Amino acid sequence: MRYGRGARPLSELWWDEYQAAIEQLPERLFLVISERPVEFKTEKAPPEFLPLLVNTVGFGDFCARVVVVDFSSVRDKRKRPSDQ
Repeated sequence: MRYGRGARPLSELWWDEYQAAIEQLPERLFLVISERPVEFKTEKAPPEFLPLLVNTVGFGDFCARVVVVDFSSVRDKRKRPSDQ
């Protein structure tokens, strides 16, 4: 069930805050799954892997990969998480 006027996109500000948060963790691989549209810059995956996006986060000694799955444009309900 959906409420409101639709999902707000994940913005550059969201991405900046997310990066700051994961820099505090010892992990080097992160997964973001969203039905909200992604507006922040990403490294596009090959078309056969859509809706997959990838970002590399690197600051000094810190380097991590963030895999982003953007279900916002997937219309086939069989490929989306359930709408419960």
